[in-house]
Amino acid sequence: MRLLALVALSLAVFTPALAAQETPAGPQASSACTYDDGTQVSVRYNSSAAGHEKELPSGKLFPAGEPMFLFTQTETTLGGSTIPIGAFSMYVIPGKGNWTLVVNRNVTPGAKYDEAQDLARAPMQTAPLERPLDELKVSLGHLAPKRCEVRVYYGKVGAWAELQEK
Repeated sequence: MRLLALVALSLAVFTPALAAQETPAGPQASSACTYDDGTQVSVRYNSSAAGHEKELPSGKLFPAGEPMFLFTQTETTLGGSTIPIGAFSMYVIPGKGNWTLVVNRNVTPGAKYDEAQDLARAPMQTAPLERPLDELKVSLGHLAPKRCEVRVYYGKVGAWAELQEK
């Protein structure tokens, strides 16, 4: 029993320090969408992830370092794939005229992207922005009772894909 108390005390003391070390650098931003039944999907990301690039590199996974994170409180579908309740890493692959949204199971801090852990990939529609953005902006918008849209804006392009509550 004393050993269990000692382990619990050690975790209470050291866990906040470990979590503080794992907190990514840069300005954190987030967005959420609430379905009509009260459950949510949300995203957290580093708004300066693009650095000083004028455009995101075409055909390459972005962000290359620290991913965006998607959190689901209900089963959700993206491009025909089911995303369970939980936390996931999220990326985009910019292309000429279209982008791809990628949701991946791996949320281990500092881990490299592993395509084998992709849970969903979906095409994103794109449109030019009136004014270019210097920082990454990700937002979630409520479209209908069981539909939210994830929107990614950077440089001169806005891209979006639909998330649907299952």
